[in-house]
Amino acid sequence: KNLKCDYFFVYNQFYENEFKKFINSKYHILGNFKNNSVSISNNKNLKNFLYLSSFRNNNQERKKILKKTLRFINFFLIKSNQKIHILIRPGDNQKQNDEINFYKKFLKKSCVFEKPNTWKKSYKIIDNFENIIFNSTSLGYEAIARKKKIVIISHNRSNYLKFHLKPKNYKKKANYFFLTNKITYLEIARVLKNIENCKISKWKKKFYNSIKDQLYYNHKNIKLKNILFKLILNS
Repeated sequence: KNLKCDYFFVYNQFYENEFKKFINSKYHILGNFKNNSVSISNNKNLKNFLYLSSFRNNNQERKKILKKTLRFINFFLIKSNQKIHILIRPGDNQKQNDEINFYKKFLKKSCVFEKPNTWKKSYKIIDNFENIIFNSTSLGYEAIARKKKIVIISHNRSNYLKFHLKPKNYKKKANYFFLTNKITYLEIARVLKNIENCKISKWKKKFYNSIKDQLYYNHKNIKLKNILFKLILNS
């Protein structure tokens, strides 16, 4: 508790509450700096699912969960005669190819790969889709800030959202609509169908409000710039 700094910018209120336990500061909720830096496009959105890759070649536990998830997603795609788009991470060609080859093992011909060449391009690709799926990437929470319909595939609803939503929120029934409680075919198919059949107007009215505080969107980081500008003027 003896730690302190002048200003501390955080993702959301829940992060602020955690850091306050250890650091004394003037806290400001900013959201994600990179996400804020890219304007939200109002282009007509594709109805297909966009899966945000959380692939890490050196994380065996994550790969184990991901393999199980992809098998069930592939079964759903085959039954519903659909394709899924995969947003892989920006990087060199070798890393992207390793990532693509990993997904091809499980999704076969059911996927289309989106290969951003810069981190800004990732946000532009997200803006082109209405339905976003993710497991454990912060980019998924950034998609919430960009007002996308989301599917969160988690092996444990309570543990997965405990830090982000806190107990008073993660038990809301509204969250069950888009969040799995375990990784089974029935659970994954349930949330995918829910989001697929949910109109964007219904999403914003009934579900968005329960998670909108996950990540704040501050266009062009105006809040940060204003604070820095005042500091410069007063220096």
